[in-house]
Amino acid sequence: EEEERERQEREERDAAAGAAEVAAEAAAAADAAAAAADAAVAAADAEAAAAAAATAAAAAEAADAAAEAAVAAAAAAAAEQSSTTAAEVEKRAALKQRLLGE
Repeated sequence: EEEERERQEREERDAAAGAAEVAAEAAAAADAAAAAADAAVAAADAEAAAAAAATAAAAAEAADAAAEAAVAAAAAAAAEQSSTTAAEVEKRAALKQRLLGE
């Protein structure tokens, strides 16, 4: 009877130890799942940051192109103004010469 009781206690201890081991493995698996979720969030944040950087780079390129276009337009306007001014000077000189020549 005493041997039976000792055997039963041993089995209960073994079962409790096995349950504790299973619980520890479950906790480790939960920790691994939480770490994987954290890594997924970090990857999503990094992807969003990369997308924002790409958008900023595209905006900078567009602004650069707009600035180049503005410089080209200003140069064209200055060239047109210069040629118009030169033509007006020539017209005035011709008119003055005609008036003085007559």
